[in-house]
Amino acid sequence: MFFCFSMTTKGKDNNLFYIKLSNDYFNKNSYIIKSQLKSLDKKRFIKKIWILWNKDFYEIKKELKNFIF
Repeated sequence: MFFCFSMTTKGKDNNLFYIKLSNDYFNKNSYIIKSQLKSLDKKRFIKKIWILWNKDFYEIKKELKNFIF
C-alpha cells in the first residue's frame, strides 16, 4: 500500500492546504493538495505514478512535517 497526494493546477498561494510546486510539471503553476491524502494498492500506484523533482519532494516533505506535527 502506498500513500499519495492529488496534484492540481488550480491551487491557491499561501493556503494551509496547498503546497506550490515548480512549473515543470504542467508548464504552469502546480500544487499538491495536503488534505487529499490517498492510499493506493501496488497496481494502481504503478499506473498513476508521477515523478517529482528532488527540490519539490523535499519541500513537500518539510511542509507535511509542519502540517502534521
